[in-house]
Amino acid sequence: MPFMEWTGQFSVGVNAIDGQHRHFFALINTLHAAFHRGEGESELRQTIEELADYAAFHFQSEENLLREIKFPLTLNHQDEHARFTAKIQGFRDKLSSGNFAITVPLMDFMKQWLSGHILGSDRKYADFIAENHISINASGG
Repeated sequence: MPFMEWTGQFSVGVNAIDGQHRHFFALINTLHAAFHRGEGESELRQTIEELADYAAFHFQSEENLLREIKFPLTLNHQDEHARFTAKIQGFRDKLSSGNFAITVPLMDFMKQWLSGHILGSDRKYADFIAENHISINASGG
C-alpha cells in the first residue's frame, strides 16, 4: 500500500489540478520508497528537490486558477502555500547540512499538510466553482 493513496475524496473537480495533486502524491510516495530502500543521500536530496520544485509549479498553477475564477479566499490560499514553502525550505536547509534524520518528519509533514490542504482549503475553491457553475477548461483555467 502506498504511503499516500489517491482516492476520489481528494478530487477538486478540475482535471489539471487533480492531475497535479496525483503527481504530488506520486512524488511523496517515491520519496517514501527511496527512504525505505535505503537510498543514498544524493537520491534522497534529488527527490526532495523535485518535490520542492513541483510544489512551486503546482502552487503557481493553482493560484493562477484562483485569480482567474475570482475566488474570494485567494490571498488566504497563497498564504498557506507560502507557509508550506517556508517549512519545506527549512527541511531543505537541514538536508544541505547533512541532516538526513529529518527525512521521516519531512514525509509525515508533507502527507499531513497535503491531505489537510486538499480536503480543507482546496475543497473551498472546489465548492466555489460548483456553486457558481464555473466552467474550467482542460488546461485548468
